[in-house]
Amino acid sequence: MASSYSNNWSAVWHKILGAVWSSAEADNQPTWKGYLDEIETIKKYFDDVERVGPDLWAETEEGADLDLGDFGQGVITRYEAKKFAKRLIIPEELEEDSQYEEIYDATRMLNETCVLTQDYDAVGVLNDMFTTTNGRIGGDGQALCSTAHPIRGGGTVSNQLPTALSPSNTAMATMLVLIDKLPNPSGFITNGYKAQKVVGPSNYRFRMKEIWKSEQKDDTTNNAINSLKGELSTGGMYVPVPFMSSTTNWSMRTTVKRGAMFVWRRKPRFRKSSNDVNETKIATGSARWTTGFSDFRSFVGSNI
Repeated sequence: MASSYSNNWSAVWHKILGAVWSSAEADNQPTWKGYLDEIETIKKYFDDVERVGPDLWAETEEGADLDLGDFGQGVITRYEAKKFAKRLIIPEELEEDSQYEEIYDATRMLNETCVLTQDYDAVGVLNDMFTTTNGRIGGDGQALCSTAHPIRGGGTVSNQLPTALSPSNTAMATMLVLIDKLPNPSGFITNGYKAQKVVGPSNYRFRMKEIWKSEQKDDTTNNAINSLKGELSTGGMYVPVPFMSSTTNWSMRTTVKRGAMFVWRRKPRFRKSSNDVNETKIATGSARWTTGFSDFRSFVGSNI
């Protein structure tokens, strides 16, 4: 059994047809690199442990014992790599008769679909951002964006807009303020979290330019300045993700490190071999990775 046979390509054997095969390849970089941090691991699985720091300093009388603080572990998130692979079998006749190498360049085809596979898998982080239905939950038992993330000392924290809003100058400003007020694992507002970029479906790509790139405030007639300019650490960058199942949900990626990640256990590996029994060439590709999030503060979203 082969992946393709000579009779599947009867139209490309004659040079008179010219270069009928063309592949308009992009730079072949996956979209997920725009919204997930990339790390590597040498372990089958590992636990990412949140550190919960001590309380605020206490006012202390002279000569009195200093207030004793405590610190410890918080939310624990486990990452375990999954294996992804594909095999192609090419008859030697297909290679012998073809005038165009691209037809049987199995490694290139495997590489293209490997990149696509990464994006289709990684987008689950965005597709399941507001739901636990598909089993993608954080170490605190909540979806990535939730109104009820538990924190130390009791209480909960929300990392989604209380009222879902479509992209606008007002919506962006509301989300930026929410990010400013996100408490750390100890429950304190630190003003240490900043918006890095906006992430959402391709449907918003031109709307986002109007909001972030305009000199004047968007959707006004009074020529007010656009106060949003310069608020993102990437200068107003929007990451359009065509693989998203929702065409309306959007979010902001914050500067939190190791918050939402693409974790490589083994990067893509490609191999070629021959099978003399049936005179075919075999091309295989495989990789091991997983995706997930350790810190819900890596995203703040609007669930429309």
